Amino acid sequence: MTTRDTIRRHYDIFAKRYDDIFVARQVDKLKRIKQYMPQIPPKRALDAGGGTGIASRFFGYPFINLDVSQGMLQHANGLRIQADICALPFGKNTFDLILSLSVLKDETPIDVAIKEFHRVLKPGGVLVLSILKTEDLTKAEFLVSEIFSAFGERKDLGPDLAFIVEKVG
Repeated sequence: MTTRDTIRRHYDIFAKRYDDIFVARQVDKLKRIKQYMPQIPPKRALDAGGGTGIASRFFGYPFINLDVSQGMLQHANGLRIQADICALPFGKNTFDLILSLSVLKDETPIDVAIKEFHRVLKPGGVLVLSILKTEDLTKAEFLVSEIFSAFGERKDLGPDLAFIVEKVG
């Protein structure tokens, strides 16, 4: 069994208790990034690693909720897709907004995930990406600026560091 399979199984089993334990922490992060989110709901928004759909409930956006764990998705509302963030099942330039909170971890090929976010984000679209401070933030920050050919905002979210970047041309 691969590390990714182990992670998926863990979240499948843990899903029914996830919100009870983590909703307050995740909502705190969402409050801190609210100023960077569009006031008008985007036409196409992806919550990559959205789990139980906390962000969708908080913002009221019609996110497509994507997660590797079917168990987590069973607790979310709206359109739910089980998939890996390193192999997004969408065409190029699909989304106006991608949100991904606390999903990228050192065992994830971070470069592959960020390239996938860039691929499916429309020009002018915004990526809001947070990474736990226990992960390799230097590598993540370098990859975001290199792949997006730009560096946007950097925001302290308490246990996470967020990168907010717009896709140019």
